[in-house]
Amino acid sequence: MSKDIFYTELEQLVEAGNSAGVLALLKNTPLEERVKYTKKISKLGKYYQEYILEEGHRNVYGYRGSDEQRLAVNLAVLTSCTYKDFTGIWGIGEKEFKQVLDWYVPDWLGDYVNDTAREGWIRAPFNEISFVYELNEKGGFKTPLTEATWATIMVSFSTVEIFDQYPALLEQQFWYLFDHEVSINYNPWDEVIVTLIEQGRLDKQRIVQIAVQSALTHTNQALSGWHANLLSKLPLTEQELLSFQEELFQLLNSPISKVVNTALDILFKIAKDKAFQAETFVNHLPILMSSTVKATINKVLRIVAVFDKAHPAYKESSAMAIVGTFHIQDQALQTKVGKQIIKYVKPNEELTAQLSAYQDMLMSETKTLLADYITVENITLGEVVEEGEVELMPIASIDTVEDLIFYLSAWKNAESHYAFEQMIDAIIRLQGELQAAHIEQLLPAFDKVFKTFKDLWSTTTVQNAMAFWLLEWARMLIAEENIETKELEKLYNKYAKAELYTNSGITLGEVKLEASNRFSYYYAALRPYLTLYYYSLQLVLEKRVLPILSLPTHNPFYIDSTVLVNRLVAYQEQGELVDALDLQIALARIDKNTEEAGLALAQKHLKGEMLSIIEFYLGKGEVKEASVDYYDVWRGAAALKYPHHPLESLTNDRYTKEQQEYCAGWLGNWEVIEESHTYKDWDHKTKKQIDKVFTHKKLKLKQIPYDINSSLIFSRVNKAMPKTAIGARMGSVNLMELMKYQIIDTKVNVSESLLALNPRQADAIYMAVVEKCLHYGGSATFEVAEKRLLQGMFTYLLQMNNVVFSEQFYLFFGLALICDDKVSRAFVAEYWIKEALRLDQQKVGNIIGKAEAKEYVTIKRLTDSIQGFMMNVSVQHNRALQLLIEGILEQLEPIPIKGLKTLLEQYVEVLHTNNAKVTNSAVIALIEEWSKVSATKKIAVTLRSFN
Repeated sequence: MSKDIFYTELEQLVEAGNSAGVLALLKNTPLEERVKYTKKISKLGKYYQEYILEEGHRNVYGYRGSDEQRLAVNLAVLTSCTYKDFTGIWGIGEKEFKQVLDWYVPDWLGDYVNDTAREGWIRAPFNEISFVYELNEKGGFKTPLTEATWATIMVSFSTVEIFDQYPALLEQQFWYLFDHEVSINYNPWDEVIVTLIEQGRLDKQRIVQIAVQSALTHTNQALSGWHANLLSKLPLTEQELLSFQEELFQLLNSPISKVVNTALDILFKIAKDKAFQAETFVNHLPILMSSTVKATINKVLRIVAVFDKAHPAYKESSAMAIVGTFHIQDQALQTKVGKQIIKYVKPNEELTAQLSAYQDMLMSETKTLLADYITVENITLGEVVEEGEVELMPIASIDTVEDLIFYLSAWKNAESHYAFEQMIDAIIRLQGELQAAHIEQLLPAFDKVFKTFKDLWSTTTVQNAMAFWLLEWARMLIAEENIETKELEKLYNKYAKAELYTNSGITLGEVKLEASNRFSYYYAALRPYLTLYYYSLQLVLEKRVLPILSLPTHNPFYIDSTVLVNRLVAYQEQGELVDALDLQIALARIDKNTEEAGLALAQKHLKGEMLSIIEFYLGKGEVKEASVDYYDVWRGAAALKYPHHPLESLTNDRYTKEQQEYCAGWLGNWEVIEESHTYKDWDHKTKKQIDKVFTHKKLKLKQIPYDINSSLIFSRVNKAMPKTAIGARMGSVNLMELMKYQIIDTKVNVSESLLALNPRQADAIYMAVVEKCLHYGGSATFEVAEKRLLQGMFTYLLQMNNVVFSEQFYLFFGLALICDDKVSRAFVAEYWIKEALRLDQQKVGNIIGKAEAKEYVTIKRLTDSIQGFMMNVSVQHNRALQLLIEGILEQLEPIPIKGLKTLLEQYVEVLHTNNAKVTNSAVIALIEEWSKVSATKKIAVTLRSFN
């Protein structure tokens, strides 16, 4: 058959959507003839599978080919293409494979199934174990399926019947489930395995050995825990457990607490037996007792408790080995260990020496209990070293063209939040010194810029601002007549006409940062930078040199006010208006410690309205609003200087008192409420879908007690944003309004970088983070993005000086102290240590207490942080901690919440160390009530002695 006849007929059949005709044609054409057209058939497949904009619609996409056409072309691709050409075609599924595989099996089929298994999604029909097994037995896979592929396919078929149908699977493929990390824990394989053991079809010893090996080698904690738990479900007699001791002791070396705890539960079953390897267990004790997991330690102590009768020869050595538990400051646990020591060991020098290492961690009751074993030394805490404020480090400036080239060569790795301002400021200052040779040196940087638009979602907001700006600058340089830029133009043209990525429908040459095109998301995300973005491009276009006002002079984002004044003088000397938003950001970033010097310099060199603004903001000057150009600057300066206290002189129909409070994130009331949701779930008993109710606790925030038409804010902000080509002057925009707009725009993610734009008045940001990260109790809603945001906030706060502790801040900080992520809580505790002497501890405590009174989250989160980070830092910190705990306690109810006992124990320790009394009348009354409840009676009685 000639090439023209075969391919022409195939093309016509595909166009007609005649899959039966295509199938007949392919069957009647020899393989060696079909594969001659692999490239053309692959191209035909891609044509019909392409996802395109539907005709007559602006935003509706669909396949170019109909269902019938795509089925027909898929059959041709499947029977004629090499694997390389086949992999570029999407949508070939079960229907096509089943029509082909009974008469033709591609030699690359094994590679295809293996590759899809590696990607984590095996398409039908290869996700059916029966189909794959029978095809494999027929020799259908020239490339054998890998062990991981078999495991990925088999894991979903957790039934005994599959092994009744295919007994040979038990000989080899079944065991791959243990060797590879597949979702065996989401299927009832444990029940299947137990049944197969009882039927005598699986070797019990082999299952134990491979389960132990999997529990120790898998990196997925859930899988490791499942394999360890499998051991507890196996039908093992006590004698069999004794024979598996070596394997069980191996599990005690696991870093995963679930694995260790399961092993300890099993070992407890045989601990009383004389054949129990007591010496091996005692040798493991030092490492086990260093665990921070209380459940692990309690399980160990349960085993040690039987040693006096079952293994008397090891009772003393076991007691000596559990001393390490005292690193955990939990009174109940320390008491339990102390009693074990007293029971088994007489006072001796070796034990006293061991206990002395934990002297600072022993709680007061424990010291009394072990009085005969230790030399009592009162903890002497040092006074906190007054470190003062964080020392601000100067930011290295870009002074030469060579410095600029070096900076731009690594622009895509820029991580500082001021990287954009630093870049454009340097280019504006140094643009007159650029030569053709410098443009040549910048080509690699521009190459990265052009490539970045293929993958904008992988860069940060600041990096995106830099990419768009550098793209516009490249276009300006190409249009420049006074400098040679042919190589840059050649590089730009290389990318300008090609699609950014497949089916994007846009080329680099069409990229524009505007509100109404494919890059509208980036336009929205970059709103805080836009007026500065276009203004700076305007300066470059007009070859004028003026400084960027908001460029920080010191890390993390502070500006020396004397430097800002000098920048304003440069504008004054050229008779130029400043960008209103640029100036507001600059004012928000001023280092308070430089305000006096900045005011003096301004009074010496500035004049007119700009001097009035600086005198008002840095000193005691009055409002002297003189022009519409600085309308928003006055209101921004007032909001920064007097948060939540709008100046009447700046209030009018366009900018009301309520609007200013709204833009500052005014809080209002908050409370913990319960919210219920009904959902459908499968009931295994009735074998039906039933309604289930899920209830969780959340914060109810009332942010404003009045109605604000937010569209007014949006319209003002949008009017200030650029609508025309480069060169148009930006309209004025208020920083507070803009930030509120960014926060409530659901298209844009809340980012800690907003803190860098307005570090002096961050209330709206705090409230946004509360709503995004901290408004649900429990742990189910705390995702990676929320963790990163919360940790980013405290990373900034730890570098900042003179943070304003508003009501919004206290709510944010108090809830962050009880968030469910351990790493985030460590950041928060570190900030508490830094600012303990400035914080109103009672206010922080009241917020936590109000939430805990409704058991919003478990109090254990806080008590863990107190134990791990906040206790015994210094004398002042212990006093602050006492006030914090009292602030929590006075908000609680007479009925104790879960975990209260631990908090009360920590309160006792702080009172003891502070040599203090309980003087808070509300707390005294609650202690009296808690002394009547069995769970808290003992510790409450102890607290009475501090009244």
